[in-house]
Amino acid sequence: MQSTITTESFDPFRMHAGQHLYAFDHVVQNPNFMKWPASVDKHHNWDGGLAHHTWEVIKIGLQISQEVKLDKEILVIAGLWHDYGKLWAYKIESTTIGGHNYGSSWIETSNKHLTGGHLARSYAEWIHYCSGLQMDEEFADAVGHCILSHHGSREWGSTARPQTNEAFVLHMADQISARLLGGEELAKQHDVRF
Repeated sequence: MQSTITTESFDPFRMHAGQHLYAFDHVVQNPNFMKWPASVDKHHNWDGGLAHHTWEVIKIGLQISQEVKLDKEILVIAGLWHDYGKLWAYKIESTTIGGHNYGSSWIETSNKHLTGGHLARSYAEWIHYCSGLQMDEEFADAVGHCILSHHGSREWGSTARPQTNEAFVLHMADQISARLLGGEELAKQHDVRF
């Protein structure tokens, strides 16, 4: 399977990035972002799955924000950056035997038990990105908290439980995307369409 999500698919979300369009574009314009899977053996595990999952998370979060008062700038930027560290977690590897290429597959490259996995890398990339800018510290911390807590609990890899409405909604949107929409067959079983 290949994702149908493109850079332009994110355009409707741009208006919610407010004064942080540069942080929005930093992720969306990264050429690997549209190519990478969201996982190698779980949800959205196809080429472009990371962008597809990220798009779903933001869309779900914004739908919830129609009913609940949320800071949409924090939600959209955190949604974009929450799995950004996965760009360093996987690589594509070809299988060649006797000079014949038998295809390629995605493999995990990071030792998440030693490095903290993609949450820690996403947070590190976010903080590194913010350090080069005149970013409002409160905004940067709010997005950082969302990134670090998006799995919802320590048992699932988060360093903290969601403490803000935006962090909680990001966590729930991530779960909905990963668990209900993450595989084409699973989505068909639940008759889920976006």
